[in-house]
Amino acid sequence: MSDQHGREAEESPPERISDPPELVRQMVQQWESQRIRLEAENEKLRETQRQLEQYRDRYVDLYDSAPLGYFTLDEDGYVQEANRAGVEMIGTNPNDLIGYPLLDYVDEADQVVFREHVRRCRQAGEVTKSEVTFRAKDGRQMVMQLHSVPIEAEDQDVALCKVAMIDITERKQVERQLRELNKALEQRVAEQLPQAQEQLLITATSRLSGLERHVGGERLRVLLADDHPIVRKGLAELLREDARIGLVAEACDGQEAVERARQLHPDVVILDISMPRLSGTDAAARIRAELPGTRIVGLSMHEPADMAETMLAAGAQAYVSKHAPAEELIAAVLGR
Repeated sequence: MSDQHGREAEESPPERISDPPELVRQMVQQWESQRIRLEAENEKLRETQRQLEQYRDRYVDLYDSAPLGYFTLDEDGYVQEANRAGVEMIGTNPNDLIGYPLLDYVDEADQVVFREHVRRCRQAGEVTKSEVTFRAKDGRQMVMQLHSVPIEAEDQDVALCKVAMIDITERKQVERQLRELNKALEQRVAEQLPQAQEQLLITATSRLSGLERHVGGERLRVLLADDHPIVRKGLAELLREDARIGLVAEACDGQEAVERARQLHPDVVILDISMPRLSGTDAAARIRAELPGTRIVGLSMHEPADMAETMLAAGAQAYVSKHAPAEELIAAVLGR
């Protein structure tokens, strides 16, 4: 009998115990609270993700639209990344650049320099600068200034070089032109120096001769040339009033002035710029060529600087305006 009751006990299902309603309500609240919290965190993560994507897009846009060329090179100098400006600088397209060595576009004369640049970038651990000549597919040569820094790849243990490339071709061309101009100027100065030294010696000798005559009491022998009789007469009177000056002859035009200078060999010739038959500048050039020891003073009613420069270039040692004080003309004649 006891065995039968035991079997019936084993075969009958256990009595179901229902959960207390308060406990169920608390668990539902906890789950709901946790769900709300997770959704809020997920929304923050999604917002962070959107911001990161915006920052990434801005960076990519800035990187790709920058005026400088940017490249990422692996340890062997192969191009891993390049922005649009870099591709345009090289004069190729991304498919022919990404995954290929940048050395392929380096001018043969600078390939050793480029290899050394990449090596120093990987080993120095700081900014490496070099100037390298590149050659585009169309044959153009471009001088580039490279600024490179080493970086580590995120997904692999290799050293990369981040390269900023600046086109300095025009600057180099200007520098070369300046060097050529400087060389030409130095050559021109070297060619004209002996002539300038000779002219300076002639001028110094002329002034010394005048000074010696003045100290010794001998008058300076002066030839006066002007095509205006009244002006010439007034100038002649002015010169005669100075005891240091002896007026030896007068001329009414440039041709006569040259002829009288040949005959008399005066110490000083005063030449009006505007004269008939032969201008004062032409007369000055001829007298300077034939009588290098004679001092020439240009004289004119006009004061423009270009006239003075023309007269001085023709061989005169001084230029005086007719409007200037008498003392200025006397000083020019005496070489002061």
